[in-house]
Amino acid sequence: MNILPIILITIFFLSLIFSYLSMISHKNSLETIKDMGIGYNLGNLFDSFSIYDIEKIKTPEEQITLNGNTFPTKNMIKKLKKYGFKTIRFPVTWIHFIDDYGNIDSNWMLLVKEVINLIIKEELYCILNIYKDGYFENWLSSDINAKDKFINLWSQIANEFKDYNHYLIFESMDDVYFYDPETFIYNFELLLIFNQAFVNIIRNSGGNNIKRLLLVAGVHEDLDMTCSSEFKMPVDPSNKLALSLHYYIPQAFAIEPYYDPYNWTDNEGISYSYEPSLSWGAKMNILKLLQILK
Repeated sequence: MNILPIILITIFFLSLIFSYLSMISHKNSLETIKDMGIGYNLGNLFDSFSIYDIEKIKTPEEQITLNGNTFPTKNMIKKLKKYGFKTIRFPVTWIHFIDDYGNIDSNWMLLVKEVINLIIKEELYCILNIYKDGYFENWLSSDINAKDKFINLWSQIANEFKDYNHYLIFESMDDVYFYDPETFIYNFELLLIFNQAFVNIIRNSGGNNIKRLLLVAGVHEDLDMTCSSEFKMPVDPSNKLALSLHYYIPQAFAIEPYYDPYNWTDNEGISYSYEPSLSWGAKMNILKLLQILK
């Protein structure tokens, strides 16, 4: 039996497969984002954090179940895919399981990896980040002195997952409070320093990290502040960055507690007050939205 035709056909189909894989892994930022489609935030698990419970969290289980949830399962990820989600954002708060230098507890890293594997196996995009480590007075929100710890933390993450395919996306950080404690003015320069360090770490770690899509944190994830001329994107030799923002508009409906008005004063001393709203699309909500977007 002449097996040469079979070999040639096999080689042909393999080359098509590898060509396709190469094509989808080398999409630019905009193409990748479009392919990511609608996403789901796998929150209140690995990202759980409370200023009241920080001393109580001693084990991974205590953090993961802090808000009453349980460890993600294969069936859960499959159902999310079935419902049409193509991307799962996987926020992780590392503060409880790193030392003063940013060295990650091996058991915590294994659990993080387990969840990522569940997501990637279903061919869903997975966004991994540093979450509440920069919340209020946590270590990342301090000042430039946190840079070495930040670099060490991301270096370990980058090396652990550098051979993962394009479905894994890294997000530099989330809701980092780079405010001057006295003037309450946001430190745009410090944000750029950390975002640039993040890009440099990932790109220099080799493997698939060279071309991986990276999400760069905006100014406290705020739309208006990030649109400021003071905000700068880091330089990326691979030219494959995207900007990460939170869009809680109108705030009265999206995030305000039922009976607790939100009062806020901006850097120019202008005060705002949002009354909670239980419905979306009412005339008052639309007027507020238009006012915010002016």
